[in-house]
Amino acid sequence: MLFSIKYVHRLKWNGLYQSLMWSCFGIMFMLLYPVSPELMTFIGGIMLLFQGVPQLILFLEEDERFLISLLSLVECLLVSFLGVWMLTNPEEVYDTLPAVLAFVTFLHAFSNLIITGRIRHLQYPKWWIAALVTAAKMGATAALAVQFHLHSEFMVVGTGICMLLDAVSDIWMWKKLEILIIQDMGI
Repeated sequence: MLFSIKYVHRLKWNGLYQSLMWSCFGIMFMLLYPVSPELMTFIGGIMLLFQGVPQLILFLEEDERFLISLLSLVECLLVSFLGVWMLTNPEEVYDTLPAVLAFVTFLHAFSNLIITGRIRHLQYPKWWIAALVTAAKMGATAALAVQFHLHSEFMVVGTGICMLLDAVSDIWMWKKLEILIIQDMGI
């Protein structure tokens, strides 16, 4: 599978944009959710729409279609749906907001599986770091999502930390993937 340099840059910048938003929201979530769950539900809905809509636009503008593109489409549709749900029914959502955010973080981790596979395919000797981080993210966020009935400070802080770690690891993975693909192209 040969990516164009334009495609690689667009993927990376989309990943960095999502990571920046996710890390900012993770910090806000840990600080503000205990104070006002309703406000955080509203902000979360807007944030998920700001994440989903640009991903959808990127998908529609793409010339090439790869597995990561299709996963991105599914993710952006789910994220946009969750954002609309959070904005239209905040009273239904705010009790389960940590679990909803853990679920979205799990989706991010799932897309990291594809990135990890690509990093391994490009013969990066430390590809296992990406695999280990992805497995840890998937395990932690799945455990948090299953514990949605625990409306506690631990759940809020745990979800916020998972969001921050997801963002930081995504930045590293996207940057590493870009470097490896460019090296593979001989540029």
